[in-house]
Amino acid sequence: MCPQYQAPILNEKASSPVATNDIKMRDVFREIAFQAEVSTYEDPEFEELALELCNERPETRTAAIAELRETILERGECVPHRMDDAFLLRFLRARRFVIPRAYRLECGGEEERVGEPCITSFTGNSEAEFRALYRTPCSKHHFKLLVPYAAVILMVRYYKFREDYPHLQRDVDLFGLARVGGAYGGMYADHPRVGRITVLRFGAWDPSEIPVEDVVRAGMLLLEIGIRQPKLQVLGGLCIVDLEGISIRHMRTVTPAIAHQIVSLIGTSLPTRVRSCHLINYSWIFNAFSYLFKTIIPSYAWKQIHFHGRDLNSLYAHVPQENLPPHYGGTCDKYVEFGHWLNKIKKYRDQQFDDEMRALGYLIKE
Repeated sequence: MCPQYQAPILNEKASSPVATNDIKMRDVFREIAFQAEVSTYEDPEFEELALELCNERPETRTAAIAELRETILERGECVPHRMDDAFLLRFLRARRFVIPRAYRLECGGEEERVGEPCITSFTGNSEAEFRALYRTPCSKHHFKLLVPYAAVILMVRYYKFREDYPHLQRDVDLFGLARVGGAYGGMYADHPRVGRITVLRFGAWDPSEIPVEDVVRAGMLLLEIGIRQPKLQVLGGLCIVDLEGISIRHMRTVTPAIAHQIVSLIGTSLPTRVRSCHLINYSWIFNAFSYLFKTIIPSYAWKQIHFHGRDLNSLYAHVPQENLPPHYGGTCDKYVEFGHWLNKIKKYRDQQFDDEMRALGYLIKE
C-alpha cells in the first residue's frame, strides 16, 4: 500500500549552521523553480530536444507557423482568441510539428475523400496511426498534403471544448481554486525522460467540501498555466492517477459529462503532450465505474495507459524512482501540492500572465 503523503516542512529546525545553510539554499532553489513556472522564455538550449521530441527545426519553424495560421483561416472551423506565433507554436509542438511532407496519404485522387472523418482522431504521432484511421481503399499513388491538419484539428477540439464547457473558465476566480489543495500535485523538477510528472489524487478531495466542478476547473487551470511554458510544450509529461481513498461518494459525482471533461483534459482537447498515464492504488470501486471511461477514451490512446494496481515495481518499469516523490518510493524531493503551487504562481506572476488568463475568461483577484 502506498504510504500517506505528508507535505514537506520547509521551516524545519536545523541542528547545525551547515544544516541551516542547506535548508536556506534548498528554499532558494525552490523559489527559483516557482518563478520559472510563469516564464515564457524560449531557451535555445532546448532546440535539440525540440527536434528529438517534437520534430521541430528552427529553420522551418516560422514557415510552419505561417502555414498553420493560413490553414486555420482557410478552414474557418474555429475563431481563436489568439493567433500570435507563441500561441500557435504550442499546438504544433503538441502534434509533433507536422510539417510539409511529414505525413502523406495514398488516395484515389479526389481531395474530398481526405476529409474530416479520416483525421478527426489523428494525433500526429505516426504515419501508421494515420493509415489505421484512414480505411478508404487507395488505387493510385496520389499524395495529399495533410499538413498541418493535426494541429488544426487539435485547435478545433480545444475551442469546441471551451465552448461546450464555458463554466470551467468563464468568471472563475483563478487563485480561489487553490482550495482544491492536494487533489493534484506534481514534480517541478522536469526530466527529458519523463517530462513533467503530474499526480491526480482524487481520494484526497472531499466531495462534501469541494464540488467536482472545481476539481475539473483546477485540472484545466493546471494545464493552461503549464502549456504557457515552452519547456513543457517540448518535454510534455506523464500523469499518475492515484486512486487511493476513492469511495462511492467520490464516484457518484462522476457523471458522463464529468468523465468526458477529465478525458479531454488528460489528452484529447488541450495542446499538451501526454506521454503516458499510470493508474495506481485502485480497487473494485473504480472497476465498477471504469465503463464510463472505456466508452470515451479513443482506441489509439489505450497504448499510453498503464494499470499498476498496488504494484509500484510495475510503475518503476516506466518511471524511474529518482523522478518520483518519497511517498511513491522515489528519491526526488521536488513534489508540490496544487494549492501551494498556485499560491506561488500568484506571488510570481506578471502582467503578461494576468492578461493571458483574463483573455481565457478567468477572474484575477488580489
